[in-house]
Amino acid sequence: MAGRGRGSAFAAAVAAAVALGAVALAGAQRQPLPSYIHVCKRNDPNINNCVKKSVEQIRPYLVRGIPEFHVPSIEPLELKEIIATGGPTLRITATNVRAYGCSDFTINRMSVDMRRDKFDFGIDLPHLYIVARYQVHGRILLIPIHGSGPMRGNFTNCKGDVSLQGKRIIRQGKEYMTFTNMDVRFHVGKGSIHLDNLFGGEKPLGEAVNNAINANFGAFVNELKPSIERALSKAMLEISNRVVHSYPQDVIFPEH
Repeated sequence: MAGRGRGSAFAAAVAAAVALGAVALAGAQRQPLPSYIHVCKRNDPNINNCVKKSVEQIRPYLVRGIPEFHVPSIEPLELKEIIATGGPTLRITATNVRAYGCSDFTINRMSVDMRRDKFDFGIDLPHLYIVARYQVHGRILLIPIHGSGPMRGNFTNCKGDVSLQGKRIIRQGKEYMTFTNMDVRFHVGKGSIHLDNLFGGEKPLGEAVNNAINANFGAFVNELKPSIERALSKAMLEISNRVVHSYPQDVIFPEH
């Protein structure tokens, strides 16, 4: 579940960066852009720095959310459900996830290639605190495990790399951008979790399993990483497309 909750919070920051990066490239709209949007042009020779600056400038607004751009509040980030599997023997479901610390994200790398409609960037999250409800059944680190109840986790030095690919489509006679693929890769520096009520509340056995997970935290996260990365990629792709599907290409990515 650590991987679960941690992934959830990381998803929030990635979503914000992608969606706001797209918004930052908008040069005009049917109505004036909000004053907090730092505008970037498609042909700006320093577009990478411009988009990064745009996201940094809009950070304070992420705390309460930006409904006009379909960006929810990320402090805390709330997610209904995320499911992760570690091979055929493990299934973990997290519900009512709340992640704190997402607004502290920073973009450490930004690469925008408008000719190829490709966006690549790196993101850092110094600290995340997660609370959620979990259900788990299967084996973790070869240990049989089952239970459901509250979970909490602390994670530090989270890093991720994101690659977003777009293409142009014609809709009602106008050209739009649509994102067709997103690839997310993440790394967690250190972390700890606690799953309450394992094995129906058998405390000695539950504590033993929690201790085993935390003693082998890196291996535990790595076991869940592939399914978490796929889930993040799918969720972030949907959020990014909500932004770019709202306006024609010449509005979102103006030439001048």
